[in-house]
Amino acid sequence: MSLTGNDIRRVSRRTVEALEECGYKCCLFGSAACHLWGMGDRIPNDIDIVVLTKDDAEAIKAKLIAPDGSRFYLVAGRHHSERYNVLWYALRWTPPIRCKIDLITPNTKSLYKGLYIPNIPRNLINTITEIPVMPFLPLLLLKLQGWDDHHKAEETRLRNKIPQDETDVINLLTMAGGDSGNRLRSNRWLPSSFVKLARGRAKKFADEFPLTKTSWTYIGFKV
Repeated sequence: MSLTGNDIRRVSRRTVEALEECGYKCCLFGSAACHLWGMGDRIPNDIDIVVLTKDDAEAIKAKLIAPDGSRFYLVAGRHHSERYNVLWYALRWTPPIRCKIDLITPNTKSLYKGLYIPNIPRNLINTITEIPVMPFLPLLLLKLQGWDDHHKAEETRLRNKIPQDETDVINLLTMAGGDSGNRLRSNRWLPSSFVKLARGRAKKFADEFPLTKTSWTYIGFKV
């Protein structure tokens, strides 16, 4: 059964609450964050959360499933030779309705998404419907990184994500205009290495989709 927007918001809130009960600050990114920012063309399939800590992601997951009656549970996963646990939240046990939750910590690489997440200053995290959400510009640039990574991927399942990546990036670019907070000069906290890679990706995307050049230029990229 497909998840609804209400399902995504419910699981997001409950996960944030559970993380805060364990002493962690966090924010959503990825498709769920895009949905909360107002990109309403589709309902996300899962939830991506960056947890602002140096703790290991596997240790965080273990804390979430520990309380009696917890709706969080783990399923063993594997990426090439690496083993990890996939975190799920049970919206309903029977018949089962569940939502996958990907927990990632800053400056570490996710095994199953391949993204490097910059450390987000806590005072810059946005709150939308009582859910902490990543600032708009790094959210867009991580979507752009996903698009670029999927172009380089050899696995068919990853390359199949490219059309949706392109739609997401174009929709986010449409939303970016008119808000000076979405420009590079308003986000000088972003690591220079992160921005440098984003410049190359933005040029590559603009070459493929020329109608997006105005939006990239507004943000501060020379394309």
